[in-house]
Amino acid sequence: MRIDTDQLAAHLNRGLSPLYTLYGETLPPEASIDQLPGYAGSRPVRVGNAANMQVQLDVFGPVVQLIFDLVHKRVASGRANPLTDSDWNLVSEMVFAVESRWVEPDHGIWEMRGNPRHHVYSKVMCRAALDRAIAMADLLHVADRVDGWKRQREEIWNIIARARPGVRKRALSRNTSGPPPWMPPT
Repeated sequence: MRIDTDQLAAHLNRGLSPLYTLYGETLPPEASIDQLPGYAGSRPVRVGNAANMQVQLDVFGPVVQLIFDLVHKRVASGRANPLTDSDWNLVSEMVFAVESRWVEPDHGIWEMRGNPRHHVYSKVMCRAALDRAIAMADLLHVADRVDGWKRQREEIWNIIARARPGVRKRALSRNTSGPPPWMPPT
């Protein structure tokens, strides 16, 4: 499988969508077909996917993880330049998006209809994007950018750690209720 990081970067510049076709195109908008009954007569019957118009901040973590994994496979195969300029440019764009947007609410991996919320999973994936970018930056010896990323990674981790519903439960909440814990009280 060949990953075209240039094509991913082009999509990122237009706004990264959570869904793409097999040909790398964005999906058409969701539509309802009122003339057809759904399974067991359920309605509405929808074609397409409304998630295509949603904000899902969790997308950054898996993409940076994918590049991280590719770099490690290239290192294992003895490739001289395991992290290409194109790869690093995409990672940098993803991290820039994380830096500027991780505090925003989103629709999350669950693609919930309605208003965006502060999903803990999205925060975890934003932190993962930073963590993997920091590891790759070590390969390029770009310490000037990494210090800020490390501070932000720690800040996100502190927020995630506060999302536990209780000490006895070894789990995280799906989303925060009320104002997000990282926002100052009003």
